[in-house]
Amino acid sequence: MNFRFYYSALSYSALLIGAAGPMPEANAAESMYSLGYRLEYSDNLRLAESNKQSGLISIPTFAYDLQHRSVNWDADLLADLRYEDYVDNTFGDRWTGVADGTLTWYIVPQRFTWVTTDYFRQVVISTTQPNNPTNQQIVNTFSTGPDVQFRLNPVTDIAAEYRFTDIYEELTNNDSNRNNVAIRLRHRRTPLKTVSLNYEFSDVDFDDSQNIDFKRHDYFLGYESKGARTVLNIDLGASRFNRTGARDLDGRLFRANTTYRLSRLSSAALTLQDLMLETGYVRATSGILADIASTAGNFATTAIYRERMANLSYSNQGRVLTLSTSIYGLRREYIDNLNLNRRLVGTSLQVDFDMSATTRMTLQGYFQDINYTSLGRIDKDSFLSLRYQQRLSSTLYISAEFRRLTRDSSIPGASYVENRLAASIRYKK
Repeated sequence: MNFRFYYSALSYSALLIGAAGPMPEANAAESMYSLGYRLEYSDNLRLAESNKQSGLISIPTFAYDLQHRSVNWDADLLADLRYEDYVDNTFGDRWTGVADGTLTWYIVPQRFTWVTTDYFRQVVISTTQPNNPTNQQIVNTFSTGPDVQFRLNPVTDIAAEYRFTDIYEELTNNDSNRNNVAIRLRHRRTPLKTVSLNYEFSDVDFDDSQNIDFKRHDYFLGYESKGARTVLNIDLGASRFNRTGARDLDGRLFRANTTYRLSRLSSAALTLQDLMLETGYVRATSGILADIASTAGNFATTAIYRERMANLSYSNQGRVLTLSTSIYGLRREYIDNLNLNRRLVGTSLQVDFDMSATTRMTLQGYFQDINYTSLGRIDKDSFLSLRYQQRLSSTLYISAEFRRLTRDSSIPGASYVENRLAASIRYKK
């Protein structure tokens, strides 16, 4: 019997039960839900270069946002789900969307906690194929375990973490169980600067014997600094993979992230990394990557790869105009499947313009140049969305949206253009 959906249902039920429990503080829980309906028209549902097929999609929607804080429990739940009914039966009807949940139980505050998380996503299977429903699958990542902290003196502590993680993929044979352990020695040099010595271990067991089980060891030195304007985090060390029936792998581990507050309303951030990864590790430690990054490599594979990545971002949040943009690049070299190797350069932009107290326009887009270095293939992907939203009352919203998705590929037959129109109504409480 497959218990993976039971894990997910149990974790989300626990979030709701925990949030409904005793709340010593006033206003310790906040929740919001919305019910809606969305109608979409696409002129190219299959994302084909020729023989395009248009059609309508009828979509009831549901969203729920819960935040709970108390002495014994913290709970966070964010769900945005939709049921897609393809009117012309181009694809089968389906549930899709995202759901993130975290439940933290403070058994002994600041000493012993238990953390349960669950991430639910619909993600792409292969980035070289059109991202339509036949190339998507449900991925659920469930994780649970304790965090323990021992204080050696006022400025030094030891932290130990354990997580059991179960990753389920609906269609591909990449399901796995993981036992993850972390031990950290942390020393606060000043109230705003911390250095740490870290060891992380993962024992990965795939359900399918065709995949290579492995044990991962990470050793690294960490540094964290929080200033009035600047936050800096650096990890520097090494990784080792002991693989069953295959050669062991060694690689450097480097992660750096800095955020600089330019003004009260604006900030810039730079992220750099050079390390060994595999998709399950990314999902287990930070959930599923953002949708915009799916083309970059969040797809169905168990292959280990080396990633070198840089991301420069800027955001400005004004009273009327909100802007966020980024420029990013990465290079991935896969150990056992050179056909997956890629270099990517991209940029993204989102602009929110509040035309009035009840009206908002949103412009969103990205462009990515993906070079599959071993396949001799280059794809230029772009996305553009323009959305108008009107608040009719304190609980009722309507919106209209235009989206354009394109791929210009060097492979004959792999290019496509899709234009999509959507209208929606939403009740939010």
